[in-house]
Amino acid sequence: MPSFIDKNELIDLCSWKMKRGTYRARNLALVKSNSRDSVKESSRLAFTQIPDLRKPVTTLCGLAGVGPATASGVLAAFRPDLFPFFDEDVAKQIPGLGSIAFTPTWYQNYADALRRRAASLASPWNAHSVGQALWAQSIS
Repeated sequence: MPSFIDKNELIDLCSWKMKRGTYRARNLALVKSNSRDSVKESSRLAFTQIPDLRKPVTTLCGLAGVGPATASGVLAAFRPDLFPFFDEDVAKQIPGLGSIAFTPTWYQNYADALRRRAASLASPWNAHSVGQALWAQSIS
């Protein structure tokens, strides 16, 4: 059976994400407005689109209240080797990306940079663990 997330998991992830960044009540309300079936089907489709690096993000962003940061949280839990969590504090530490924009294209550039860094470090590093290391550095 294909993998998916359910509506409550998406709501929990969105609430967690807002504890790390800016709390946006409207986005959380929009996430809660998605039907159980739409969350299940969108996440199932997104997971089957992997290893494509763009389509899964775009698919999840089709859900109400889900932008690239929330989509990246879903995908990082499923495939941390390919999809790092999109975090503003991490993004500020990546040279050459320019001003942060919460768009799928900007996320792709961010994720590509973290995947390249992980590849240069070798196993056990992956895109998400590099992002986590940079996040830990940003709060120290």
